[in-house]
Amino acid sequence: MAVYSRGNGFQANFTVKGKRYIEQFSSEADAERWEFDTKQAIKLGRPLPAGPARSVGGGDTGTLGQVLRSAEKEHWGRLNAKTGGDQARLFVKWAGSETAPHEALSEENIRKYINYLHDERRIGTSAINLYKANISVLIKYAKVPKVDLKWDRPEAGQPRFFSEEEVALVIQTLTLWSMPVERDFFMFLVDTGMRPFSEATAFRWDAYWDGKVTLQKAARGRGEAVRRTKTGKSRTVPLTRRAIEAVERQRVRGLKGPFSDITKSRMVYVWDKVRQHLPQLSDTVLYTARHTCASWQVIAGIDLRRVMMWMGHDSYKTTLIYANLAPTHLLDNLAALEGQSAPKLTVVGGKRA
Repeated sequence: MAVYSRGNGFQANFTVKGKRYIEQFSSEADAERWEFDTKQAIKLGRPLPAGPARSVGGGDTGTLGQVLRSAEKEHWGRLNAKTGGDQARLFVKWAGSETAPHEALSEENIRKYINYLHDERRIGTSAINLYKANISVLIKYAKVPKVDLKWDRPEAGQPRFFSEEEVALVIQTLTLWSMPVERDFFMFLVDTGMRPFSEATAFRWDAYWDGKVTLQKAARGRGEAVRRTKTGKSRTVPLTRRAIEAVERQRVRGLKGPFSDITKSRMVYVWDKVRQHLPQLSDTVLYTARHTCASWQVIAGIDLRRVMMWMGHDSYKTTLIYANLAPTHLLDNLAALEGQSAPKLTVVGGKRA
């Protein structure tokens, strides 16, 4: 998408049939959303979406900075925590200390901040939950409507995975929407099982060779984490032909890595659109592609040890959540005991030998 950082915000700047469309937004997600909706409206001959809403002021009293001071004194001060509230202070700095609490602590604004932590600061899931806990304290002291912070927790039971038909529908939809990069990214995730934003968007061209991608433990270069794995262990993932083709199509874009420009906010927005278009996917997220890769391997009869190595799971217990996908493979154990590996009894002269 043609969205660029400009001044204190982000500018959507693109051309369709010789006509240029430009709008300035306060957040990257809003700019990407407007660009997507505008292109779809042009394609379908519908009225163009409105530009960014302009603030005309308000009479709300109190500021986010005042809320923070109250929380520091009455909550973290009472707990006598040396680093208590650090994540809350970073949020206030990002949102603006003079911002009205009901604006700063709205669900939409918090979601933008979480996406910023993922995309710009490369903050992991465990740390994200700490930020959310701090923000929940601010919500309490601001006395604004509670927000569902949607805590990132490990899934209980068998995770959802895509069927082959559902994967084909998503690919077809993104192709019809003229979103080839997002389509290729989705195919790559399904066929590799990589974690979308700490692995698939982070690896660079020098990690791709001979139809494989080598993911290394966290390393830093020029202020950014590259080729990062969650467990801190390196692993090499061989690519399917479809995944190789998806990667090769990105060379013409001239980026540091095939998908290095893809952000979480961008894909969250795209996936919301996909779920609206395909209601049968309403219970899925982009991470479902990773579960799909592991699930398909288990269903095909690949043993859990090798699935664990492929997926880069730190614990065998993580891989075991997929075990019940292949209950019929226990029949192979039975066959081995009864007919193949167990010694056979033969009858010799009317007696068993």
